[in-house]
Parts: sequence; C-alpha cells; structure tokens
Amino acid sequence: MFGTPESRPTASGARYYVSLRSPQAMGLRLALSSPGVPVADMAHAPAFKALQQSVLSALVHHKQLFKTTPSLESLLALSPPFGPVLSGGSVLYSPTTVFQSDSRMSVPCFADFVLEGLHVSRSLIAPVFSIRFVEAPAAVELDFADDGLEEVADVPEASGVSGNVVLLTDPAVATRERAARKQSVKEAFLLATAARERAVERAHAFLDEYDLSDNESGFSEFMSDEEEDEEEDESS
Repeated sequence: MFGTPESRPTASGARYYVSLRSPQAMGLRLALSSPGVPVADMAHAPAFKALQQSVLSALVHHKQLFKTTPSLESLLALSPPFGPVLSGGSVLYSPTTVFQSDSRMSVPCFADFVLEGLHVSRSLIAPVFSIRFVEAPAAVELDFADDGLEEVADVPEASGVSGNVVLLTDPAVATRERAARKQSVKEAFLLATAARERAVERAHAFLDEYDLSDNESGFSEFMSDEEEDEEEDESS
C-alpha cells in the first residue's frame, strides 16, 4: 500500500514522507472558491475518519518505517483528525493537514480530495491531499424571444456569447462561494489570533528569564495596553 519512506530531516528531528502506491480518492464533490482553499463541511467528517482509520491500520505493518510494530492506538494518538473539526464555533481543517492544488485550476468549481501520502515523525502523523478538479458549475442559460422585445442600442456583446443567450452564475454556486470566502476570513482571524497569543507568551517567557536594562526597550510597540501592563509587572 505504501512506498519507500523518504527521509526529510527538520530542525525538530527526523521526519518522513510515506507515499501511497495507489493514491486514494475520497469521492467527494466539494465547492472550491479559490485554488487551495477547500470549504470545510462537518458532513464529510465521517468519510475522513474512515479513511484515517483504514490508512493507519495499514501503516502499522510498514516494516520499512518502524523497527517494532506500533499499535493502532499509538498511531491514532499522534494523528489529528484528517478532516474538518469544530473550533470556536467554526468548521476548520486541522492546520497539520496539507492540501496541494494546481494554481491554474479554474475556480469556482467542484473538486475531490485524493490522499497522496503521509508526513510521519515521532510526534505527528499528518495527511497530504491533492485537490483534483471534478467539474465546473453549470451555467444557467435564458433564451429570449425575438418578437415583441424593444431593441436597446449600444449594449456591448460579451465575447463568445450569442446575442439572445445570457449566461448567469448558478445561485447555489454563488452562495457556496460567499460562504467559502467568509470562512476563509474567519480562518485568517483565528490564525492571526493564535500567532499573536504565541508571540505574547514568548515575550512573557523572555521577560521571565532576562531583566531589561534602563535604556533597553521591551515589546510595548507590539502589545496592547493590557498586555503592556502584564509585561511591566513581569519585568519589575
């Protein structure tokens, strides 16, 4: 089921990429508003969970990767959910899940996920999915009668569209695209909030370990008044 593990060392230790000899398509039809930004839907969580269970059950027996056979429970403990999860009232994919897509993919469209392989380290097992085009949204065509319609001059004709056919975006596709863009904004705020919290924690850790000299500035230019007050309390 798996190919030969490829060693990809990182600063945090050994890391391997294990490819699937036969990549597994999930058979989903997901709305894609922009390349590499799939819409997370909890309705698909059971399919991801079943795939995760199946793949990790097979990974247990990968003798080229493990010196001793691990238990399925130990692999599951190292593997965050492959699919969508609820986080702070929003539906998100785990930040450890990797999505690979062709930037030239025409969007909006419907796409499927294909499991290509796994990133494996001593502390984490994460999936690598490719995003494959399934189909374009259907265009809505309206045919107007030629008789009894008032002619309007100086109306430019769209390139490649006949004069009596108007192409409109499917309302359902427009709704999904709006939801996807709103979700991407929420995800951006969540990531920014998490990054700021980590930065503040590092600032506090620094001040716990080092004393600031009289002419040395701290991190006040990057922190709110409340965070600055905490900084001063810790440095005093």
